[in-house]
Amino acid sequence: MVALFVGVLLYFVILPLIPIFIFWVQYKFAKPEVNTNITKYEDYIGQNAKDRFINKHSVDEVIFPKTITSDMKTLEYQMTYYNPWEEQFLSYLTVQYSDDMYRLEKRRLKEQGIDEYKGFYCAEDEPKNYDLLALEADSFGGFVYALIPENQDNTVTYVEIIFAPYFLDLNVEDYIPKKYLLEGLDVSEDNEYRKAHIN
Repeated sequence: MVALFVGVLLYFVILPLIPIFIFWVQYKFAKPEVNTNITKYEDYIGQNAKDRFINKHSVDEVIFPKTITSDMKTLEYQMTYYNPWEEQFLSYLTVQYSDDMYRLEKRRLKEQGIDEYKGFYCAEDEPKNYDLLALEADSFGGFVYALIPENQDNTVTYVEIIFAPYFLDLNVEDYIPKKYLLEGLDVSEDNEYRKAHIN
């Protein structure tokens, strides 16, 4: 009788709790992985990215450069990966180009176009003092875009904020400078866009 009771307890109580316990441990101890080594760029971004960095939900990174070449001057780079329960990516890259390369890159980016993005996660406009060259927006999964500063030539900043609906577990401003964020953007857990879509 005791063996039957223990068996029922294991099957109906303990076993169903195991996935919940595993999820809790993963969430509790997950830490952001931050890469600032530009020589590892292709491990994290683009079609040749390594296993866990390939799946960017439904968002395409084609706006970012395919590769970093010796004639590109990298001014800043950071890629943050976090997976407490679903993959989340926060990246920015600023490159200074030669005159000829800058013209080619601007043309490439303009061909990518600018998706409708206003209203997604409360985004209202491009960042102050920057012009949008290209932007891919996913109404649930985030943004990838390229910016040029209004008063500086030959420089492009690329940004990606990719996550599973409807919020980031990280504070985006801890990982991407505020000056590169879309005006009004709110991807916090309490964002109004999430509230409107899950109620």
